[in-house]
Amino acid sequence: MPWMQKGTAIFSKRLPKVLGPATHTVIDYSVAGLFFTAGILFWKRHKSASLSALLCGSGVLLNSLFTDYPGGVVPAISFETHGRIDIGLAALATAIPGLMDFSSDAQARFFEATAIAETLATGFTDYRARSEEEVPVHEETAA
Repeated sequence: MPWMQKGTAIFSKRLPKVLGPATHTVIDYSVAGLFFTAGILFWKRHKSASLSALLCGSGVLLNSLFTDYPGGVVPAISFETHGRIDIGLAALATAIPGLMDFSSDAQARFFEATAIAETLATGFTDYRARSEEEVPVHEETAA
């Protein structure tokens, strides 16, 4: 893991946990869309970067679809497990330019920036928070 993402990961552990499941869902689907868009844009000039972006986007999308949170389709994994997978996906986004042999190309910066953004989103997320839909009515009125 490059030093910048490693530093971001260490820093993100100290961030306030201000994002709940619903907000995190929006971020996840946005990141997946960003990867798919990059895959399309990179296609003509850089097939390795294109395929890498499509792979990363698929990973983020599948993690979202199979998570038990708002926006998830099949509640197969918990939100906490989703967070652990998010960390792995950010590490993959960082490593994939080297694995696919384009780490010195301009497209590699996209993967580095996206990995840092994913790491920060992970750091700001409270993976133990309940969905807003799960909060009982009597708890809402007490606040």
